[in-house]
Amino acid sequence: MVVITKPGEFLIGDNDSKRQVRIDWDFAIASKEVTVDQFSQFKKGFNVDKTYAPTGDCPIISVSWYDAVEYCNWLSEQEGLPKEQWCYEPNKDDLYTEGMTIPADCIHRTGYRLPTEVEWEYACRADAATDFSFGDSEEVLGKYGWIVSNADSQSHPVGTLKANDLGLFDMHGNVYEWCQNKYNPAVKVDQEDAETINDNDSRVLRGGSFNGLPHFVQCAYRDNLVAPTDKYLFNGFRVARTNLK
Repeated sequence: MVVITKPGEFLIGDNDSKRQVRIDWDFAIASKEVTVDQFSQFKKGFNVDKTYAPTGDCPIISVSWYDAVEYCNWLSEQEGLPKEQWCYEPNKDDLYTEGMTIPADCIHRTGYRLPTEVEWEYACRADAATDFSFGDSEEVLGKYGWIVSNADSQSHPVGTLKANDLGLFDMHGNVYEWCQNKYNPAVKVDQEDAETINDNDSRVLRGGSFNGLPHFVQCAYRDNLVAPTDKYLFNGFRVARTNLK
């Protein structure tokens, strides 16, 4: 996990939608995407298409948003964190499906969770104000990310290419990464109320994938045409947590 201390104000968005936002809390984010092997410890027998994730150190693929948040709670449990610090609450049937809840104080709990959109973009940018964390040049992109031009239509072991300046790997390409947020045209910084999850509400994916063109792996690109139930081949995630002292 890479610890990021109160980023404060910074710019998010592309050239057409840039705006200033503020993060007033410390958080930590995984340096690598969750792998097939890691996810398989949680969901034994989970079916992974080896055409697209040939080895256990490739990122997990074909996971829904619900799968990702359930994994986060499982990880909190594995580390012995008290249940009141877990970041997601199952529905009345004790399932991580429609009707489950993100508590209003989720961001202030110490359990594992998905990064919010603003956390993800800050972590991806690593203080850069350019299209990519390393600048604007698409010529350099292949050193940092697996995309359609170099990935041979499959994901690759996490952490194989260069990290950004914060030490985070695969923020451009390899697999799309689920974020916590429901889609909102204006990226929301935090959550003021508890949220009950609805299957019809689009969630947000970031980072692009091994099948993406350069535009789709830019720091600011948002894929929002996805429901929390969707399990596309390109969907994966990395974990985060609030770093409370």
